[in-house]
Amino acid sequence: MDILKNDYPDSGTYQLQILVQSGFSISVGAIGIVKFKTGKYIYTGRASKYLKQRIIRHCKKEKQIRWHIDFLTSRPEVKIQSVTIISQDPNKECKVNQDIEKLAGSVIPINGFGSSDCMSGCKSHLVKVERFPDGNVR
Repeated sequence: MDILKNDYPDSGTYQLQILVQSGFSISVGAIGIVKFKTGKYIYTGRASKYLKQRIIRHCKKEKQIRWHIDFLTSRPEVKIQSVTIISQDPNKECKVNQDIEKLAGSVIPINGFGSSDCMSGCKSHLVKVERFPDGNVR
């Protein structure tokens, strides 16, 4: 995946398809100790500006831990399989996330993960899925 070659809008809603290759437990900020099981996860995020820089940051292993997703993406057991820009509108983040939650076999692995500032009632912006969906889920 060559992120630098992709043309990105300045802002938008995006999804990371993440593969946890082997399970592990870590402390995630105020959430506390959490266990990530082997499997497929989708993280839905947004950027009001600097979308490309946000995505590049997510894909780096070495970074200052700032957001919940950093605890996950900085781990050696974790690989970002793909990045999808869903919309140029960052306000679609919760709707897109809620659509992923409705997929058959989807579960919320960690309450509050990436959704501490959510105003739409999302339990988490990280969803564990049985398989990655084909194309965008809107």
